[in-house]
Amino acid sequence: MSRRNRKSRPVDVAAVFGDCGKKRYPHKNAAEDAAQRQMRYAAERSENLELRVYECTNPFCKGWHLTEKRDF
Repeated sequence: MSRRNRKSRPVDVAAVFGDCGKKRYPHKNAAEDAAQRQMRYAAERSENLELRVYECTNPFCKGWHLTEKRDF
């Protein structure tokens, strides 16, 4: 049986396993900056928007996401 030499290519794990379907920020600071920009934009329009950042629990994502802060 003959094997052809294959060049290995990097695999985009997020593309294969899914990326949570959410906007991914590479680190906490990037997510916090995005949250601040969005909340400032909403405030300029007299809208109330509170966002928080959280680290994704999906081991293939390894990113940070935003969610609305809810007070119960």
